[in-house]
Amino acid sequence: MLTPFASAQFPAPVPIETTIRQLGSLEQKEITESSGIALSTRNQNVLWTHNDSGDTARIFAFDLTGKHLGEFLIKDTSFVDAEDIVAYEHEGKHRLLIGDFGDNRSKRKSARLYVVKEPKLDDVDPGTPETLKVIRNIKYRYENGPQNCESIGIDASTRTLYFVEKNQLIFNDHVASFYKMDWPKKDKADIPIAKAIGTMSYPSGVAGNPGGVPFMTTAADMSRDGKRFVVSTYSVAYEYVRSEGQSWEEAFKQAPRRMNMPLRRQGESICYSADGTSFYLTSEHQPSPLWEVEPKD
Repeated sequence: MLTPFASAQFPAPVPIETTIRQLGSLEQKEITESSGIALSTRNQNVLWTHNDSGDTARIFAFDLTGKHLGEFLIKDTSFVDAEDIVAYEHEGKHRLLIGDFGDNRSKRKSARLYVVKEPKLDDVDPGTPETLKVIRNIKYRYENGPQNCESIGIDASTRTLYFVEKNQLIFNDHVASFYKMDWPKKDKADIPIAKAIGTMSYPSGVAGNPGGVPFMTTAADMSRDGKRFVVSTYSVAYEYVRSEGQSWEEAFKQAPRRMNMPLRRQGESICYSADGTSFYLTSEHQPSPLWEVEPKD
């Protein structure tokens, strides 16, 4: 099991000012709890999302104003607690990965990742739901037992997966663990294991998060160039930047950039823009605003 470090052992986050713009609101009324967001690698200026637990297995597409572009049912699949979605391109193939790994009571013996082909939207009728077939159903475990996780990023070049634990709802200093998992081979019978590789620790009260919002890691994403990794809480995001030749195990020990996010009723989604210079965010509950946040470097 990974041994958490005391907060004093972590370098202080570097505060970065941000410009926050609301681009619109999600038009599709069926999106009642947008719990993950991903920028398409196949369709220009298209975002993907899904609802939190309690919904059928489906995803939605919308543009950068929130206009509804399509609904897709995941065939022969049911979600337990879908919490994040990732869009990536690997070897010329466009994929969407949905993380069905929410576990508020930390009781699930294994979690699931569903991979589907990202559809092209040119000929899609937004008013008619279509279906997608799961091409990989990845069952996995964490090396130190069940974990409540709502955040995932992927290094598209190697398809290496990085998870962030969702920590407890408390107002004291505490930690959240990072996990890493190599892409599982199809012919491997053993269940793949996500291994703990580090922790993040910051104060949760007013000093750490404006408004005294608890520090809870609710979303993550990796930039397309594999050099940046952002972890979002309900009010603040922390971005880790990896230098050339550096591993993420090393990068996660460095001081992250701390950036204020828009005040959201329940913010559990974040993703990078295509060039990695800004972020897109939604919020659970309706109406769901769509924001773009740009750090002032």
